[in-house]
Amino acid sequence: MYTYFFQLGTTTELSLAELACVLGDKKLDILTQQIIAVNSATKIDVQGLQNQLGGCVKILKKEALLNDTTAQTIATSIAQIIPEGKITFAFTQLDLRAGETSDEILLDAAEIKKELVQQGRSVRFVEGKKFGLSAAVLLHQKKVREFVLIITTKEIMFAQTMSIQNIDDWTVRDRSKPYADRKKGMLPPKVARILLNINRSFDQATERVVLDPFCGAGNILLENAMLKTKGIGIDIDKNAVAGTTDNLRWFSETYQQPHHQQVYPGDATHVPESIVQAVTAIVTEPFLGRPKPKAEQVPDIFRGLYKLYLGAFKNWKKILPDGAPVTIVFPSTLVAGKEYTMSALIDKLLPLGYTTVSGPLRYSRPDAIITRSIYTFVLKK
Repeated sequence: MYTYFFQLGTTTELSLAELACVLGDKKLDILTQQIIAVNSATKIDVQGLQNQLGGCVKILKKEALLNDTTAQTIATSIAQIIPEGKITFAFTQLDLRAGETSDEILLDAAEIKKELVQQGRSVRFVEGKKFGLSAAVLLHQKKVREFVLIITTKEIMFAQTMSIQNIDDWTVRDRSKPYADRKKGMLPPKVARILLNINRSFDQATERVVLDPFCGAGNILLENAMLKTKGIGIDIDKNAVAGTTDNLRWFSETYQQPHHQQVYPGDATHVPESIVQAVTAIVTEPFLGRPKPKAEQVPDIFRGLYKLYLGAFKNWKKILPDGAPVTIVFPSTLVAGKEYTMSALIDKLLPLGYTTVSGPLRYSRPDAIITRSIYTFVLKK
């Protein structure tokens, strides 16, 4: 049996849902909000999984069960993993016996280094923070091996970081693409990837084709291209269609691979069947309303959004196959102590054949006026 530990990013609720969907029938043991343990009868392709996930910062693998937490025991474990050559290591300890990580330092890493030197090894220690070295440090310092002591009420586990999120690559797609429309708001690439992974777990089609009927700047289509899945995007705004087309062209040039996405002008509430004959799923963030509305404008804005969303769902029923999943972002906001949501819409969707299978999963940027609630529905015809 192999044991892996997943360190989730800041969007813990979304990231946990994504991990559960991607791993399927594997049981998730929630050690803390950010640390998830998973047992597997077979080895996991850690790097492949890391590349797929949007909400996972690191993946660790349990290397050994220890009888104690002495420097000698840990130094011996490190020496066994790195049997020759110079040892450049980072060391973190996660004491989870109280349910969350304790700040108490059980073991000074300098003692581990001292033990390794006494064994005749050349050693360099790299100091990190509470949860270990950042992804940036591990990404750019390839020779550093990060080890983590994980202590629970049942056992003492010695783990090694096996993969890290490539933050440089994510930043390229977030900030370097040619077209963006900040005024409309854009789904961050990592969140777009999470939505696609959640949706994929409910898509039973043999050849998956994703439709984004509010494609905007194309972040969902770009992440869909990273997953090497076919996709179609439409938008009523011709500037968005042109911008997304430019972004997809940039994607192919940057990553030296075809994107397999098509983009058309169109209305999300009247999607032509000729465009979407092969569509098996929808992943989208519709228009969420004005970025900074006045308080007196909010009721009218949400009434308009309700009408827009309901019209879209009615149209999608005509073009989607039976069993198709729809992953969508609903907005909510708090104005003068009153919360405005799209919850009334959900009651209207069940008679149309849409069953909620995931959500609401909440996501918002710090100090954001609009909170996103992410739902996945499955259409039954």
